Amino acid sequence: MPGGEETVKVPAIIATIGAIYLLPAELAYARRHRNRGAVLALNALGGWTIVGWFIALIWALYRDPSSH
Repeated sequence: MPGGEETVKVPAIIATIGAIYLLPAELAYARRHRNRGAVLALNALGGWTIVGWFIALIWALYRDPSSH
């Protein structure tokens, strides 16, 4: 059956890329970051620029000392 493997691989690749792309927002929500909505917005709107993705990731991992 031609193309059978590709029909499974393409959605899996797209899902994997999507999960990696939204990793900063996922981490912010999992860690209950107080600015998780802003991290999500930065990640969604600026994540395509590699710099924006890394800024969102660092922000998601940042632990605010005043919140603990």
